[in-house]
Amino acid sequence: AVSLMGWQAGFLTDDNYSNAKILDIDTKRIVSELEQKKVVVIAGFQGMNEINDITTLGRGGSDTSAVAVASKLGADVCQIYTDVDGIYVADPRIIKNPKKLDYIGYNEMIELASAGAEVLHNRSVLMAKKFNMTIEVLSSLKNTKGTFVKEVNKVENFSITGITKNNNLIKVICLNINRNKIKIFQIINAFTENNIEVDVVTSPKKNELILVIDKKNKKIVGEILGEIGVLEIEYREDLAKITVVGDSLKSHPEILSKLYSILESNNIDIDMTVLSELSFSFFTKNYQMKNSIELLYNNFFN
Repeated sequence: AVSLMGWQAGFLTDDNYSNAKILDIDTKRIVSELEQKKVVVIAGFQGMNEINDITTLGRGGSDTSAVAVASKLGADVCQIYTDVDGIYVADPRIIKNPKKLDYIGYNEMIELASAGAEVLHNRSVLMAKKFNMTIEVLSSLKNTKGTFVKEVNKVENFSITGITKNNNLIKVICLNINRNKIKIFQIINAFTENNIEVDVVTSPKKNELILVIDKKNKKIVGEILGEIGVLEIEYREDLAKITVVGDSLKSHPEILSKLYSILESNNIDIDMTVLSELSFSFFTKNYQMKNSIELLYNNFFN
């Protein structure tokens, strides 16, 4: 075997040092070692920019590195071994013995990963989709069949693929904003410059703005808003986002009706909702998260 750091393996990245994007991989060294019948062990999560400075790829960097190498080498499949033996329709820590998927499409996996599922990072799945690279998620602890992430053609067969959650969010309510001086695009631009992702942006009143962000960014978001001139800010931290992922949800209003019926008849508080073709998300109180997932799982998968 031979071990290579990211820069030795030819990972070229941009200049965003702690959250770098892979621009290219020069595979000469990897191929040379493989031709000598060596097993090549590469440290993921890192690379080098154009002036030879070491960079790191940020969250999801290891998965993304693996998919990038597999794609560049023209591999048949990229196997990712982790602490679970595949992708489940719901979190096994919440649902006892949930159904495990044999396969899942790229788009649905991207939705699940973006909404909080922790098995794969959405960056790695986006790259796999771009290069049509099949990912197999397997257990590093037991020898069982995993889940394939690949292009799936379902024609018009509708199905709900999974339910996931994210309770690492915080609602930031900006009050009494002077819209003559402060524009929403200024706030979004400031967040973009600081690599802060915003989950939801809504403006229910003319002088009010609601943002949903990751809890870890609370301090810097408060500083940015203060610099822009937002002086009155409220934070709500008892927040959980539940997401149901499936095919063509907008085209099946009966499913949306059933979702609301299940939740409201069981006194689940629904705060904000977000609907797309592939997912339906709603925000609720943190203490109602587990109950919400159990209700949805029992109604759609049992």
